[in-house]
Amino acid sequence: MKKAINSEDGKFWKEAMVDEMASLHKNEAWDMVDSPSGRKFISKRWVFKKKMNAEGKVEKYKARLVENGYFQVSGIDFGDIFVELHFWVTIWTLIHLLAYSNQLFS
Repeated sequence: MKKAINSEDGKFWKEAMVDEMASLHKNEAWDMVDSPSGRKFISKRWVFKKKMNAEGKVEKYKARLVENGYFQVSGIDFGDIFVELHFWVTIWTLIHLLAYSNQLFS
């Protein structure tokens, strides 16, 4: 993070970080809680990326605050994790695209 902030693009990275924090706050991405005894919080880090346009010029500076979840231990730091997957929507979309492309090329 220090390297990005101290670079010549530091001003843009700072703005991207402020935007990310504002977005997290607006979307109520977390709740403030006390640390359970005997537990430690997962550390976080910033990930920086430049989004380029077709001419190869910087279109946008993106900063994301991510958690280092790879330090977690299953059964200790977390239990079951449930993620909603839109599997059937994806399958049906692919089927429709294939059917449409077959109509175009037949």
